[in-house]
Amino acid sequence: MLKSIKTPQELMQFLDNNIQYGVIDKNGNKLFDSNSERFQQACFEDWILRSPEQIISNQVGHCYDQVEIERYWFELNNYEFKTFWISAYQPKIKDSGFRHTYLVYI
Repeated sequence: MLKSIKTPQELMQFLDNNIQYGVIDKNGNKLFDSNSERFQQACFEDWILRSPEQIISNQVGHCYDQVEIERYWFELNNYEFKTFWISAYQPKIKDSGFRHTYLVYI
């Protein structure tokens, strides 16, 4: 499926149309409210990095998952790119911090 995508813009459109921002907990429940304590708990305790194929099949993934899809596509298409991870304190969620990852390409 990803092999038919020709441009970074098409890739982003594919992600927007096909992958909901969320996480899957250890019981297989899909969680979408990233501000909820359950979502944050699932990120820390239940989340595992899945392959791009699994993420596409499940149609759910947070930034780490979606960057893996992006990484796969950019490697497949011989782009030069870097991935980054950032962390910042998030006061609304007890004992957690905001974490995000993204891909930058040339």
